[in-house]
Amino acid sequence: MFNVPYMITQEEAAKKICPMSVGAGMNNRVLIYDGLEMGRACIGSKCMAWRWNCDWDEKADKSVYSDTLGYCGMVCG
Repeated sequence: MFNVPYMITQEEAAKKICPMSVGAGMNNRVLIYDGLEMGRACIGSKCMAWRWNCDWDEKADKSVYSDTLGYCGMVCG
């Protein structure tokens, strides 16, 4: 597998602002930068829009999904 720039871990995702504020019901986590409330944090794989990285395995002749890297389906098609 290769690392595409928009692929991130769930730990990295938790530091990103959700474009749809989906995380509103998750422990009221709000990201604050320079004293300003910026929005709700990404909840990673708990969100229906989360997509796991998928690559084609030539040897096995099938798709292989990552268990560490993913991305927001609302931001990156």
